[in-house]
Amino acid sequence: MKKKLQYFPTLYFEMKNDNLTFLFNYKELFKLHNNRLYFLFYYTKYNSWEIGELFFRKYITSFGYDSKTIIFYKSQVDDINNKTDIIYSNIDPDVDPSENPKEDKPDKNKALRMALEIAGGVIILAAIGVIIYLVIKLKAHRKKRADELKDDYEYIVN
Repeated sequence: MKKKLQYFPTLYFEMKNDNLTFLFNYKELFKLHNNRLYFLFYYTKYNSWEIGELFFRKYITSFGYDSKTIIFYKSQVDDINNKTDIIYSNIDPDVDPSENPKEDKPDKNKALRMALEIAGGVIILAAIGVIIYLVIKLKAHRKKRADELKDDYEYIVN
């Protein structure tokens, strides 16, 4: 499925009035979560697309609250489009796009995180042990109150 997903066409959304084009390729449109592939756009029965967070993560926008407008900077939109546009002739069908052989950092990060979690757990257990020891020791060596003292005197009135 991932190999076929590479050939999913890039979606182009045009604002003809402002001569702007927004594009989304297959890497941005799909998300793999718990071995399920999710399409991040939503199409309603009223012929409208809901893009939301995906759109705002990619393109820089400004909101004019007084004039009730949304402003896009054409040069920034064009730069982002040039960086994220995929040329489909360069796609190798034998290579999985989600696997990047150059990236070894996630494995190192996982090992480092695991080591830190184990060390943190040991430190927490040691701290709990020391606290329990100190509580028991302080309870055993506390001062005796007046009503707990042994009174070996006889009080005889003559």
